[in-house]
Amino acid sequence: MKKRIPALILAMLMLAGMVVSCGDNPGGGLSEKDSLTDSDPDTTPPETTGPIASYLPDTDLEGFTLRFATYTNDNGKFVYSEEANGEVVNDAVYNSTRLVTEKYNADIELMFYGADSGKAKDFIRRSVQAGDDEFDIVNGHDGNMFSLTLENAFVDIRSLPYQDFSQPWWPKYSNDEYEINGKQYIFSSFLSYQSLAMSKVIVMNKSIIEDLGLELPYDAVRDGKWTLDMMISMSKQGYRDLNGDNVQDENDQYGFLGYQKLYGFQASFVNCYTEDSNGVVSLSYDREKMVDVVEKMNKLLNGGDGGYIVGTEPNREMFINGKGMFYYDEMNVLTTELMRSSDIDYGVLPLPKYDEDQENYITPAFDAQFGIPVTAMNTDKISFMIEALGSAGYNTVIDAYFETALSTKYSRDDDTIEMLHIIRDTLLVDLAYLNSDPGVSGLGRAFMYFFSNPNAGIISYLDSIEKAELVKVDKVNKAYGD
Repeated sequence: MKKRIPALILAMLMLAGMVVSCGDNPGGGLSEKDSLTDSDPDTTPPETTGPIASYLPDTDLEGFTLRFATYTNDNGKFVYSEEANGEVVNDAVYNSTRLVTEKYNADIELMFYGADSGKAKDFIRRSVQAGDDEFDIVNGHDGNMFSLTLENAFVDIRSLPYQDFSQPWWPKYSNDEYEINGKQYIFSSFLSYQSLAMSKVIVMNKSIIEDLGLELPYDAVRDGKWTLDMMISMSKQGYRDLNGDNVQDENDQYGFLGYQKLYGFQASFVNCYTEDSNGVVSLSYDREKMVDVVEKMNKLLNGGDGGYIVGTEPNREMFINGKGMFYYDEMNVLTTELMRSSDIDYGVLPLPKYDEDQENYITPAFDAQFGIPVTAMNTDKISFMIEALGSAGYNTVIDAYFETALSTKYSRDDDTIEMLHIIRDTLLVDLAYLNSDPGVSGLGRAFMYFFSNPNAGIISYLDSIEKAELVKVDKVNKAYGD
């Protein structure tokens, strides 16, 4: 995590995703006569009110179709819907894209390249190597998308004419991570609400906390005192051997329910990469803090301190059945029928700070980032559509998902609504996580390794991967260098 600014600066603005640029954009830009760019750009800050950014020119795209490649409609639904069906978020997506396509005489076409996000790498690599102008924008597995930036697969979006990254439809923390040495080849935008839906949160069973005579942590969050030590201390008090067999298993009650893929937890506490003023990335992190967090969480989850590893993925049934005081999952769990129909009196919290000296809460976000292939021929129009769809998505879809669905329909107290705002304003996709292989390889996913291998020595493991991590960092600097 290279660059951050205080969350309060972003409050209520954010809501919560190789080769150098295509240059002259051969064959795909607008003609000089029809160019959408201003020859004499105005330095006045652009207006952002309304469903579509008002600073975009009122132009006719003459039937241009934005070809969006993704994996199945399970992911396409975050960006596009063919029809309204009465469901609040779906209809917001439908109305948002329709506003853009009707205003600018354009269209959107979904293309599906496989059954899951991991298919993106082969699909994009094949298409780019063949030189095919096959699609305009693509998204896929986060690690695979970043690795393709090291293979000269995508356009530098910072070089395109219509992107204004100061606007709230560009998640600030995440896009700052993607920008290296002034270049950015993948991006997150609120043309999709996926990064917000997949952000990591802690859901709590308020009844268990109150039955134990403990205070709900809402005030601690507000006061900046919701820390890792506080969460662990409360979790220790949450264990109950419900069947009296002296065996800790799925039949008992726990203070914290986690799962092996806890690498998202890591981004809240440890910055593994640093970018200097010259745009050079280096391996620089607080090893003492990394060791401390891992040892504390390992003891909680694997050492009988009140936590429980439920497997490789979240076990929502355990929480719904009243077996967990704190439960780690993605924000979108709140919209599931399982949670909506449950009798659990639940609330939502951000992930804790490491300690009270940490300035802000940090929310790990996971996104299927977007990229524009270097083979795309219409980069001016693509740039225009991305900005229009992002602003429309922010002003319609994010509002429907966050304010109507999450904050009103699925929240059970006003405190949770306040917590959701804190979470929304602190989304971050960590660069070290992106620059690690899917699975357990790499420093950015080290937490996953430790919680899958609780008896492994943390210090020896960090020593063993450091040389390979330095090679990975070197590849980043070469790909993003001048």
